[in-house]
Amino acid sequence: MKRVRSRLLLATALVCQLCGWMIGQVQSTGAIPGDEFQAAGFLYGILDPIAWIALVLVTCSAIVLLIESRMALRLHQKQRAILSFLGCVFFVAGIFLPIAFAPAILVIFLIDELRDQRNFSQANKGAQEGVANYRRALADLTWRDIVVWWAELGMVAALAALAIGLIESFTYTASFAGWLFAEDALWSYRIRLIDLSITFGATTSLLYVVPMIVDRLLRKETEAAWGAIRRSRLVVALVATGFIASGLFSVIGDEITKTGVLLPTITLLLFLWGALARLMSRNLVAIGFAHFDGEPCTRASAWGLLFLSILGLPVASLPGKLGEKVRKRPQALFAAFFLVSVVWEFALVYMAYPELEDFRSRLILLSVISAVNVSVLTFFALAFVTKRFRTGQPKAVGIWMFLIVIVFGFGSSFRPLNGNVALIINEYSRFGFMMKKSSFREIIRLTDDAGYVPTSVEFVEHGPQESQLPTLVPAPLVGKRPPIVIVLWDAARPDHMGAYGYERPTTPHMDEFAKESVVFEQAYSGATATTCGVRHLFTGHYSTRYMLSRDHEPFFVHALRKRGYRKFLITATGTDYNGVSLDSFKRGGDAAEMDGSEFRHLALHPQGLDRERPDPEKTNNVIEAWRSIVKVEGKAGLNGSLTFLHLTGTHFPWRNRNAVVDFGQGNVDLYDGETAKVDALTKEAFDTLKELGVYDDAIILLVADHGTGLMEHGRWAGFLPYEEQIRVPFIFKIPGVEHRQVKAAVSTIDVAPTILGILSPGSENAFDGVSLMGLAMGKQDKLERKYIVSFCSFEDAYSLIEDGRWKLHYHRRENYALLFDLENDPKELVNLHDREPIIRDRLIEQMRAFLWEGRHDYGNPYHYRDFK
Repeated sequence: MKRVRSRLLLATALVCQLCGWMIGQVQSTGAIPGDEFQAAGFLYGILDPIAWIALVLVTCSAIVLLIESRMALRLHQKQRAILSFLGCVFFVAGIFLPIAFAPAILVIFLIDELRDQRNFSQANKGAQEGVANYRRALADLTWRDIVVWWAELGMVAALAALAIGLIESFTYTASFAGWLFAEDALWSYRIRLIDLSITFGATTSLLYVVPMIVDRLLRKETEAAWGAIRRSRLVVALVATGFIASGLFSVIGDEITKTGVLLPTITLLLFLWGALARLMSRNLVAIGFAHFDGEPCTRASAWGLLFLSILGLPVASLPGKLGEKVRKRPQALFAAFFLVSVVWEFALVYMAYPELEDFRSRLILLSVISAVNVSVLTFFALAFVTKRFRTGQPKAVGIWMFLIVIVFGFGSSFRPLNGNVALIINEYSRFGFMMKKSSFREIIRLTDDAGYVPTSVEFVEHGPQESQLPTLVPAPLVGKRPPIVIVLWDAARPDHMGAYGYERPTTPHMDEFAKESVVFEQAYSGATATTCGVRHLFTGHYSTRYMLSRDHEPFFVHALRKRGYRKFLITATGTDYNGVSLDSFKRGGDAAEMDGSEFRHLALHPQGLDRERPDPEKTNNVIEAWRSIVKVEGKAGLNGSLTFLHLTGTHFPWRNRNAVVDFGQGNVDLYDGETAKVDALTKEAFDTLKELGVYDDAIILLVADHGTGLMEHGRWAGFLPYEEQIRVPFIFKIPGVEHRQVKAAVSTIDVAPTILGILSPGSENAFDGVSLMGLAMGKQDKLERKYIVSFCSFEDAYSLIEDGRWKLHYHRRENYALLFDLENDPKELVNLHDREPIIRDRLIEQMRAFLWEGRHDYGNPYHYRDFK
């Protein structure tokens, strides 16, 4: 018991120190804002107590190891004494360098293994015979057994996966049928589950066969019983940990690397491996190595118990008579394991269906994979507990049938997933998607080579006449450097504003502003999330989109500097990891002191990068900055200035505290309430401009970085490029330009060339976007440009819009596409992928051309890696 308590202390200290270090590291990058993510905010708030607790626990752990070292010396156990002392040294070093815990884990593991081996050598004859029987059962494994078990377990896994997938299709997935896809598409998906489950079963069963293979290759005929058992459980624990690590890094590997927590993560995985191995040892000892009432241990039950022991049921801790009954009756033992796995799975399944859909949903894949494998494991338990498996020889019953099925599954893996079946499996199933991602289908299927090979067509960003900025300049702006004010509402939706036809009075003040401005009715963000959306706005280029990168084209503020702009009042939100930092506005240009430019950061929270000042404070800071400039220099002091006011109230989560208007407590009601709040704050800013006498002279843009889902496609928030996620309000007040409603499709990448065109008419258009002055002044009804592209900020996915009507969703990573007719289906509810092949293929070819053109930057999903 003392040893258990001491090891629990060591484990707690190690995990506490590593987690505290990782939380602090992530906080320092600002990658996970504490305001947006409540759990992160809570952890940041208690980081100091965690650090102190970790320090105390690590110190106590070092003392415990030092005491163990002295005791070992007294007992003349030099090897154990040296290891304990090294463990003490590594724990102390871990206070300053967390990676030192990695060798500490190994040292402690070796100490415990030595102790277990010594205890075994001193155990009674009955216990040693039980271990010897168990070792013989493992040693009797043949290559034929492995092949037969792979086939039989593969069938069990396939049936388990198919059962789970079908249950999901009749419950969760069916709730979308008739709303987002037809009922016949759902049945087509269910049929595809058959071959998906087969390939999944064949792959998953290998997870249980690989330890057998490795053990068989490393087996020595003369090795001791304890050595054979130790090797077997270490291999099983290693495969389990490797599986978890592969899932973890495939989902959030880039985030782990870019936030600088790679080494602590690897150390935690090493700790997990050691913990699983120790837990397996404890469970195997507790059940007497499957020596049930004198019944001999077979090789099937030996491996079955090895796999089951990793589930973590501490059999040894079961009280008195109950423990004895469980340990002596295999049916009771397996039932106990089964109960634990069912509880585990229910917990994981509950997590698998959140209504909030943003990049955090990528983490859900890990829980789904875990849930399905726990299910498969419990089915294996039922298989191994049968009398034939426990006492008989494995037989090749149905093996030829299974091999035929495998061939069928292998062949079907090359069949593409298209149309509504692809829509369902990638967006409206969790277990079906997991089966696809966890099967050898992902290894053998042909990868999408879009962006990696030249195309027969060329992607043209804009038309011939749009390669030069227009000479259209309103009379009041000729030769002027007017104040430029860009107000960005984070995650704002135009269809929830009165100016765009919304019935609720969410934006009465901006509705009035719209009456004196140009309202663009079909405006698109360049991306689905803040970092990329703001980059597109300020670069005027299709920009790098991955959320953890600083790489992007220089912001057009440097072009303004060349034209005499010197004051930049910025409420930058977040960091380059999650938002856009103040450095993003400076990056790519001359140092400020070269031309006397002034960059003011008006939003940084005193608590650090993970926080943002509330919207009222940011607005007040901007207002006070305007007032201070005008007080010293007069209203002319704001000429040659750019103000960027970023209001985040409309971003999820919506709370509507201190409501301006209370529409209710539902999510849509709260969202509308937050919209009313940013509307009121924007009015305060505009009223100040009027008071200072510069409103009429200023170029003012009200825009959003992206939209947000309100359950249109079954999710709150969202990150896939549906209309609700990329359509944004776009209201431009330009002095000398009358109010007008513009129906042509435009993009946020058009802001930079529009403003620069006013300041430098007739110059070369160096942007991917185009000037909107012709539309704004009523000189043209549509642009020459034919295509607009928007990026998914978290996945290798895009949307391509042709002439404001046809819209292609192109998911390169998952290798599927969707097609919608926005003119007749503005809510994107009817997927025309299979009905309009000519249009689909034309847009896909354009999308491929776009990705080829941007293969070294925006077209590379992980552009900070070298392009291959």
